[in-house]
Amino acid sequence: MNGVAIGPLVMDASRLAFIAAVITFLVIAEFRGFGAAARARRTSRSTWAFAVLVAWIIGARAGFVLENSASFAAQPWDAVKLWQGGFVPWIGAAFAASMIAFVSLRRRAELMPLTLGAVAAAGVFLAMNAVFSGSSPDLPGGTFEALRGPDVTLEDIEEPVVLNLWATWCPPCRREMPMMLDVAAQSDTATFVFANQGEDVSQIGRFLAAEGLAAEHIVLDRQMDLMNALGAKGLPATLIFDRHGTLVQSHTGEISRAALERALREVAAGAP
Repeated sequence: MNGVAIGPLVMDASRLAFIAAVITFLVIAEFRGFGAAARARRTSRSTWAFAVLVAWIIGARAGFVLENSASFAAQPWDAVKLWQGGFVPWIGAAFAASMIAFVSLRRRAELMPLTLGAVAAAGVFLAMNAVFSGSSPDLPGGTFEALRGPDVTLEDIEEPVVLNLWATWCPPCRREMPMMLDVAAQSDTATFVFANQGEDVSQIGRFLAAEGLAAEHIVLDRQMDLMNALGAKGLPATLIFDRHGTLVQSHTGEISRAALERALREVAAGAP
């Protein structure tokens, strides 16, 4: 799994890597020594560093939205939900480089610190992702009671599997569940399994009834065996396995429709 726990806080590893990269960029890009004169220069420089950062975010997000325009067409406001993730880094890098070039035309002295900060930030992001990627667990075995229909035996599924670990007490789980059930109902490329962690049928039933959601694809993992087997740090956790049971993508935290549908296209394209 790519979830990281920092005390009570749990986040996706890629998000932690992004935060570390941003801090690295700002520290290097704005540093200009010490003393009163240096503080004045840093105040001026912070404006340019922030502009470069905003340029990266706008470019990377716009690239993702354009690549997944069909997913955003029905819910265009999802494009501004940056906390759900979804960026194209190389497009963001192109926007940031353009902003650095623009700044350097006006203030040549800013070219070196902004460039060094950007290069260092990219290095930190890539290094942290490599560290946290670790080994990928295979799809666990086991038979789980379904809320509706026959029990589900994971190792018997012969197509890609989208395994979502969730609970009714988890606000991000509640927010993403209507969207995920809708995608599951429309998907013909993967089997969805929503494994509730540690709750009883009555709790789940009340949540589904209150939200007007169907009970298909939901199974009970009363002992949280899947969460333990997969090393999940928090909920919700969405893991996508290919038809051989190999983990190909994972996401800790709320996932967007665009990110989920993109992952489904990628796993379908990679199927032999």
